Amino acid sequence: MKLAAEIVTRVCNRQVFSLAMVADLSSDPDYKAALREAIEVQALQKNWGCLLRLIWVLERFPDKDLVPLLCNLLDARENDNYMEEVVEALNIMLDERAVGALERAMSYRMSGDDLAFHFNRKVLNALARIGSDEAMAVVSEALQSPEEPIRDFAKEMLNETAL
Repeated sequence: MKLAAEIVTRVCNRQVFSLAMVADLSSDPDYKAALREAIEVQALQKNWGCLLRLIWVLERFPDKDLVPLLCNLLDARENDNYMEEVVEALNIMLDERAVGALERAMSYRMSGDDLAFHFNRKVLNALARIGSDEAMAVVSEALQSPEEPIRDFAKEMLNETAL
């Protein structure tokens, strides 16, 4: 699709990127399908930097129809670089269909120096914001985590939702 290629060109093939570079495209009736195609192609090509930028665009123009695609990316866990951005997008969309993928993501540990479990905290935050019984059950289960920062944050999330 020509529009998908245009999105990739504007978002990924430039040194400097701004939201204004794609804002005019978002009014195109084919934008949603084109963004989906661009994300799928970049994931298949393992172009993680471009994928990260495309998910960032999706956060600015949220579309709940793309939640299953984001869940698939989260489940695939092919590269740690885009994982947090996927969770951020799901945190914006607050769609209950994401609960299963977020629950599975709770077992992920990011490479590098993430001793504070920032990724897992973002996952818990998304679950708490979704707020369904199923999502809150996952937050409650995190109280049993062997990792103290995860237990503490789960407790914090549960206390906030109880208010």
